[in-house]
Amino acid sequence: MSQELVRQDALVAAELKMAGDSARPEIANRLKKAQAMWTAFRAQDCETKQAAVTGSGATSQYLECMIHHAVLRKIQLGNYWSFDRARSAQRNWDNQEDPRFNQEHRAEKATVLAKAYRTDPVKLREAEELTAGTFSGTHYTEVSLALYRLHHTDPADLMGSGLLLDLYRLARDEAAAIDAQLLEMALQQVAA
Repeated sequence: MSQELVRQDALVAAELKMAGDSARPEIANRLKKAQAMWTAFRAQDCETKQAAVTGSGATSQYLECMIHHAVLRKIQLGNYWSFDRARSAQRNWDNQEDPRFNQEHRAEKATVLAKAYRTDPVKLREAEELTAGTFSGTHYTEVSLALYRLHHTDPADLMGSGLLLDLYRLARDEAAAIDAQLLEMALQQVAA
């Protein structure tokens, strides 16, 4: 049984090496950390199971437990490695075959950048200045009247009034225009 444990541990090490060799460095480091945690867990779990068996002849229970964990870990690593290889191969295929990949990548980067711009007061002010005057006169009248009504509404009466719905509708329109402008600014930044 101890020979089987050595064999299973060697298989786990081989799977870990294959997974680590094919992974990016940060993924390989995560695999090493996960392996160390798994090793500690396996030892603790099997020692607990061994201690639970009365008497001192529990070494077979301990070895069976260690082998069981090794078999499961080998399967996990094999699944990870084959999945990661397939994903990597698909990425390589996509990069080579699809010229739109760069466009999509730039669009994704711009979307992330536009979301970051939402918390940047300078970018928000710039986007607002670029969208100012783009709405109809009716929209600006509605905004002015909604703000007027807000000023003359008691805070306690705000929840029951239609004013809150009007304000949210107007805010949605304004936010959509500013978000579109932030995205345009981010697309220009990514393209530069």
